[in-house]
Amino acid sequence: MNELYEYLYELIAEIKNEEIYIAFKQAEERLMKEQNKELLLKNKELQEKYLELRKYENQTDLSDIKSELKEIKNQMAMNTDIQKYYFCYRNLNDRLQEISKLLFKNISEDLSFDYFDL
Repeated sequence: MNELYEYLYELIAEIKNEEIYIAFKQAEERLMKEQNKELLLKNKELQEKYLELRKYENQTDLSDIKSELKEIKNQMAMNTDIQKYYFCYRNLNDRLQEISKLLFKNISEDLSFDYFDL
């Protein structure tokens, strides 16, 4: 089992040395700028408020909050740090899925996932 962990730690180290991972970490760091955090927080708060108010849709006018959300989404779409982060995040996620498929390919092919009644 120790040998397996050694291989996994080596794999993790190799992934952290890949350009995709490095680009993601750099984008993540830029995302933490105060102006970006404020924009993301405002978006989250408005989303939560909208979901809460939507429960009372028949009694509440949602046009103001929808307008605010649209404005925040536009600001986020124009923010290069946020766009770069999501781009790098998707690339890293794709790479990790690719690695997972390689790691578990033979295992998945050998296992049967049929349901048995006991």
